[in-house]
Amino acid sequence: MDIDYLIDQLESLRDRGIQVPLTKMVLIDEEHFLRLINQLRISVPKEVQEAKQLQQDRDRIIAQAQERAQNIVALAEQQAEELIGEHPIAQRAEERERSILERAHQEAADIRAEADAYALRVLEELQEQLISFQNTVRNGIELLKQSQRERAATAEAEMEEAQEPAEEPEEAPTEASVS
Repeated sequence: MDIDYLIDQLESLRDRGIQVPLTKMVLIDEEHFLRLINQLRISVPKEVQEAKQLQQDRDRIIAQAQERAQNIVALAEQQAEELIGEHPIAQRAEERERSILERAHQEAADIRAEADAYALRVLEELQEQLISFQNTVRNGIELLKQSQRERAATAEAEMEEAQEPAEEPEEAPTEASVS
C-alpha cells in the first residue's frame, strides 16, 4: 500500500474519533489504528526499496553515459589516426578529436547532473513522506497512551468509589447521654 494512503487513513481515523470533552484528545478505534500501523510498517520498506532502485537507476545511467563517452573518444581516436596522413588533415583531426572529447565529457556531465537532480528530488520526497509518517505514528501512539491513562484513571476512581463504605448519619444525642 502507498504510505500517503495509509497516512490519510490514520488522519481519517482521528477525524472520526470521539472528542473527549474539555480536552484536545480524541478516542479512536485501537484495533483499526494498530492495523494501519502494521500496514505502514510493511509499506515503509517498500518505499525504501524504491529509493534504492532509483539509486541503482542513477548509477546505471551514469555508467551508460561514461560508456558512451568512451565510445565517442575511441571513435575520435580512430578517426584521428586515419586522418594523420597529411599535416593539415592531422590538425583538423586533432581539432575534431578535441571537439568530440569536449562534447562527450559535457554530455556525460549533463547526464550525471540530471540523474543526480532526479535522485535528489525523489529522495527528498521520500524523506518528507517518512517524516510525515513518523509524526503521524508518534501522534497516534501518544493518543493511545493518553487514552489508556484515562481509562486506567477512570477504572481506579470507580474501584475506589465501590470500596468506600456508605456514610452513616450521626445519631442525635439522647437525653441519657446528655446528663
